[in-house]
Amino acid sequence: GLPPCAPRTSADGEHAPASAAVALVDGAAGELVRELLDGCLLPALTQLQANAGMAAEVWSVLGALPYTQRYALYAALKARSEGRSDSRSDARSDMRSDMRSDTLPLVVAWKRAQNDARRIMRRLSKDNTKLYGRHLAKASHAHPLAVLDALIGQVESYENLINPVVESLRWLSALSFDALSYTLLEHLGTGRARLKADGLNASHWLQSLCSFCASLFKRYGGIELRGLLHFVAHALKAGQSTQLLLLTALLRTMGAQEHVDELSDQQIDALAGSDALRTASIDLAAAAGAKPAAKKGAARLLAILLADGLAPMLLVLLGRQRATLCHATDTPHLKLVGELHDRCHDALLQTVTFITSHVPPAEYASLVPPVQTLVIGHRLEVEVAFHIARHGYAAQRG
Repeated sequence: GLPPCAPRTSADGEHAPASAAVALVDGAAGELVRELLDGCLLPALTQLQANAGMAAEVWSVLGALPYTQRYALYAALKARSEGRSDSRSDARSDMRSDMRSDTLPLVVAWKRAQNDARRIMRRLSKDNTKLYGRHLAKASHAHPLAVLDALIGQVESYENLINPVVESLRWLSALSFDALSYTLLEHLGTGRARLKADGLNASHWLQSLCSFCASLFKRYGGIELRGLLHFVAHALKAGQSTQLLLLTALLRTMGAQEHVDELSDQQIDALAGSDALRTASIDLAAAAGAKPAAKKGAARLLAILLADGLAPMLLVLLGRQRATLCHATDTPHLKLVGELHDRCHDALLQTVTFITSHVPPAEYASLVPPVQTLVIGHRLEVEVAFHIARHGYAAQRG
């Protein structure tokens, strides 16, 4: 059998490209590298037969690029593989146009890889994840975009496949894991209906995909998470309240922030106590001590929220969404408006709880704007602004 091909990761959990490739990112050399990847290396990889070594060499260069540039390359390759025109065709040079003069081999490779992936997925179950996980990894070496696109389509349709699929992905290469993070974003950003016919509940495909994302990013620490969190922030900024389902799934699975719809009187009283008592009142298993993998997932999620400035941005966006949701929603269903408001409020509470439970008050005070700025500058409700800023005032009391 094939040995496990785990992603090469750095100390912070992100993929670590070869040091020689990092110098090629900037300037004219970086533009040349992107052109070669876009017009030659990535298309040529799709024509090979499961060459794990070549996929690793391509990733050693591709992994040096920021995730935004990598995702743009994936999008261009997928467009040509599906027979669609590349939106950046007007910016191509003559050399790049010559290299892409014939897309038929890419279309054939895409169809072949998708058929292989569907054939493997039909046989995958919780009892044979080791066997077919290796087959899945081998099929993804040449064309990870096609294989993983078919895989996610199956996960969206069959929720019972989430756990077996997550377990079977342990043999994917670093390039395939990165392509998987892009493919997830593409599926989440489609224009499909996000609500069921009743107009109240999230669509089945969205619920399955959010659960799969949460389980995947908790299980594998080397996958690019920044793109997904930035996607959630931009969706909230655009008023897409249905993406709250993805945020709460990440907080619940990676951040161990359990949500309980109905609390007993004893649990409500316990929420006025210490952090340990509040945790025990919601989840006794978490109070006994989180597993090392769970702690790593929470630390990684927090590190990205703080490093990219997403923590204060998400808090402000959630508070603003909560304040304007009732007026900005054009749906005639009053019950749906109430459901979306409750969902937004729960997401705000989970986000604040997650950040405040891991960030000291002094650091939190420098991270979050003061109440005056939240109310006047960001137009948040007074009670929401005080809830967001309250943890920072503990540093002043100390």
